[in-house]
Amino acid sequence: MRLARNLGSNYLVYAASVVSGLVLTPVIIDANGKEGYGVWLFIGSVTILLRLLDFGITPTVVRFTAFHRGRDDPQEIDALASTSLVAYLVLGLVSVVAGLVLAWFLPDMIDLSPALQRPAQVAAVIAVLTLGLQAPLGLFGSLLKGAQRF
Repeated sequence: MRLARNLGSNYLVYAASVVSGLVLTPVIIDANGKEGYGVWLFIGSVTILLRLLDFGITPTVVRFTAFHRGRDDPQEIDALASTSLVAYLVLGLVSVVAGLVLAWFLPDMIDLSPALQRPAQVAAVIAVLTLGLQAPLGLFGSLLKGAQRF
């Protein structure tokens, strides 16, 4: 019964995502134009690709936090948190640098009208700075999830 409920709720989330995409796409295109919508999709796609730099660190932190908490080993949790923070800071820095390079070359990568070049670059910088901050700050949420799973 629990499996069926979880599967049903997952499919409802996917269905809501599809419906919202179908409903919002014409609204966004109407507000921003086709070119603005294309820029928005491009920046979103690159941001999603940069999120892959996580390499599975987030679920690993959750798992080993719960594991070491179950063994009542706070020193290992501290070591895990410190190591993960360094890894997240490096990944966040790599994401920001890659995103800033992307923002700089964005007008050359995709054919943009002059009116959209600066706003597209600003949007790319904001997106990658947000992503770069989410990486190290997400560690605390992962540690809390691991502590709750014990």
